[in-house]
Amino acid sequence: MVVKLAEEQSRTGNSFGAWEAVEKVYVRFPEDPEVTKMRSELSVKASEYVSAIEKAKQHEQRKQSGSALGWYLKARHMYPASDFAKTGIDRVVTELKSEPAATGTTAP
Repeated sequence: MVVKLAEEQSRTGNSFGAWEAVEKVYVRFPEDPEVTKMRSELSVKASEYVSAIEKAKQHEQRKQSGSALGWYLKARHMYPASDFAKTGIDRVVTELKSEPAATGTTAP
């Protein structure tokens, strides 16, 4: 069902949304050949967006919050309805808020 929805979104020019829908299913069913094929096709059509999301995730994993936030914001700019960008931004901002503030002083 998601594959059909993604095909329709892609036909109407929403490659970014189609890729997100398929990516969510792919995480749950990575062995499904139809989902894998559709994911591959949409990754090419939405390559700039997919690249921004992937770079954001890589920076987030390396605890490079500023870079991660920048890439998530770029992805959100490309596709404002992005769930991936929204949740990524929320995660990074929450993490930044929970870090103790740097005082600028050093211990003796």
